[in-house]
Amino acid sequence: MQEWKNFLGNAHLTPNKFIRQCWQRDSFSYLDTPRPDYGLMLLRSGAIDFIYGKQKLCATAGDVIFLPKGCFYKAVFHTARGDVENDLINFEAESGMDFEAPMRLFSSASAECATRFAQLTDAKQAVYASMPACKSALYALIAA
Repeated sequence: MQEWKNFLGNAHLTPNKFIRQCWQRDSFSYLDTPRPDYGLMLLRSGAIDFIYGKQKLCATAGDVIFLPKGCFYKAVFHTARGDVENDLINFEAESGMDFEAPMRLFSSASAECATRFAQLTDAKQAVYASMPACKSALYALIAA
């Protein structure tokens, strides 16, 4: 995951939410309100189109997507092709992450990456109940 290390640099990250999402509706929008925090998403199954301005990013299973704080976009879920499921880690960053649109960090996430995302988003993982444990787990994911 060298891409993450290069991308995130020395930013200080503070995770605030770990979510497993299974989408049954057609879309979700941050067009009227900016995204409230940064996010890293692992698309586990299906496909999502992130539409921002006149551009579109097509993500498929295995892609890891960075969602910048403050950006405006619409996510369109391809539910007709089957389930659309993702793991999402929302976080704050002190500096150095000013981007305007969602971007693919890389495709075909490794099994280790998928496992670490799952550990963070599984609500039954009591080990991540404290903030130091959450931060440690996020940095372990990035360092893997």
